[in-house]
Amino acid sequence: MKYLTHLSIVTALLIPAPLVSASNDDDSGLYVGGNYGYLKVKDDDDFDDDNDAYQLIIGGDFNAFIGVEGSYIDFGKYGGNVASADTDGYTLALKGTLPLTDFFSLHAKGGQLWWNSDYEVVGFDGSADGDELFWGVGAAFAVTQNVEITFDYTRYNVEFSEDEVGLLATDSIDSDVDLDHAAAGVRFKF
Repeated sequence: MKYLTHLSIVTALLIPAPLVSASNDDDSGLYVGGNYGYLKVKDDDDFDDDNDAYQLIIGGDFNAFIGVEGSYIDFGKYGGNVASADTDGYTLALKGTLPLTDFFSLHAKGGQLWWNSDYEVVGFDGSADGDELFWGVGAAFAVTQNVEITFDYTRYNVEFSEDEVGLLATDSIDSDVDLDHAAAGVRFKF
């Protein structure tokens, strides 16, 4: 239910996005999209194709340089035999874009992740939720005026509180997890 409230807030912020811009140029408006990529969990050596994540995105550009973006992200199941987690969540971010040419741009974003996780630690099941800040950088290539291919690298943090994992948190079972998501995706502009 909490996620529906956050989704309502995201929708309320995004719907008026094209109205904020005074002009009707191609640099403002709504977009939807998605991406798929690999997940690297804190202290892993590299990205593992067993750990994948997908994201559904809705956003609004106020102009060529600034916009907002909301998403649903499913991090999938990650971890090992001692501890594992299945995490998903919703995001809301402010996004800055630097258009370098008519078909190529760089972007950076930062915002809030509201997450929920079902975990298993040494045979004990539990669930936790929280909200943390995140940041990301990326690039976009325009295929047509309304379709872009995107490449993103985003760092999310999921921090389980002492109350949630309690005495089970040890050096090998960390309660503070960084999730690095490297993804490719597509955006459709309206």
